[in-house]
Amino acid sequence: MAITQAALISLLFTSSYGFATPRRPAFLRSDSVGSYPQRAHANFRSIRGLLSSSFSASRSINGFSEIIEEYDGFLVDQWGVLFDAKQPYPGSLAALESLKAAGKKTVLLSNSSKRKSDAVKNLVNTMKFGPPGPEGLYLDIITSGEITFQLVSSGSVPGQPIMRPGTKVYCCGSGDGDVDYVESLGCELAGPEDCDWVLARGNFVLVRGRGDTGVKTVPGGDPADGFADQKRFLASDASGLATAQARGCPMLVANPDMIRPGTNSPMPGQIGAMYADGSLLGGLGGEGAGEVVYVGKPHRAVYDAAFAAFEELGGLKLNAPGGKARLCAVGDALATDVEGGGRHLPGGGSVLIAHGIHAAALGIPEGGGLKPAPEAILVLLADLEGPCVPTHVVPSFVW
Repeated sequence: MAITQAALISLLFTSSYGFATPRRPAFLRSDSVGSYPQRAHANFRSIRGLLSSSFSASRSINGFSEIIEEYDGFLVDQWGVLFDAKQPYPGSLAALESLKAAGKKTVLLSNSSKRKSDAVKNLVNTMKFGPPGPEGLYLDIITSGEITFQLVSSGSVPGQPIMRPGTKVYCCGSGDGDVDYVESLGCELAGPEDCDWVLARGNFVLVRGRGDTGVKTVPGGDPADGFADQKRFLASDASGLATAQARGCPMLVANPDMIRPGTNSPMPGQIGAMYADGSLLGGLGGEGAGEVVYVGKPHRAVYDAAFAAFEELGGLKLNAPGGKARLCAVGDALATDVEGGGRHLPGGGSVLIAHGIHAAALGIPEGGGLKPAPEAILVLLADLEGPCVPTHVVPSFVW
């Protein structure tokens, strides 16, 4: 039985995210801002039992001590790798300490829509990983929310001159700091009837202005049904998104992730997918499709910021004649962490953390640190090629 790479990717996304696309996913294209797959139409179970050569390209390891000599620097995801919503995973702090002791450089790279200052507060005060810097366990923390802020505040979002200070923004927010974020951009919060563009940085409230309590979306959901409840709400008059889309307002997604680990709650990338494929207005992929740009993994802009941190804070030479520093991307999501690393770290590697977003597909509990069976890894990676295939698979972020 044969299966194409594109078909396999659709099946993977149906299993892990509850959606897929009938055309080649845009996340396979290398750019700094771009589009994501949209709709579910396939069943992951149909590929169980397939054999593939892709697994042979991925090496199963027990911890990072086994590959420490292969790389000079590591780009490490936060959620699903270092910690869950409440606390660090066992062994993650020790792993960072061991990387530091071995002389390796680490930059944290996250699709969080929060600014860097907020991420640092969480890392220092809650997770106890300490502050960033050359003397710390990690050189810097790059968040998609910080890079979004820099792009919009400088009026340099590629292809989107309207996304700049002095414009009106309708915000799909997290309920935490949304008003301050938009106003600090120099923008004005507005409703869908008169906004210039839409910012998707969360999937819990829809904010029209200071003092607006927002409209709470349905939390949680089931990826198996494509988040039907959430989609019905987002497409309803209550959300106002269809109104903004019908007016031709572009959307910027400041967190391209599709699903929140552990809760099945859709993330801002899910809103962007609906906006892009026209489903808010009853269309699909053509009539009614909205213009959406993404900032975050797997797109280029956040990697450029990480490269600067490695060079300026870590002293790594990424473009030195005669030899470049070897970088490795570490994360729990094939579509963002692994794909982004494969696209933007030529000659580098990628490590898939098994107990994260793909844990259910691998037959292990999420956050449990258990090693998946080789055949489960084989099925997950079946027929994937090139940057989609992780160099290594490890149960959790441990030494």
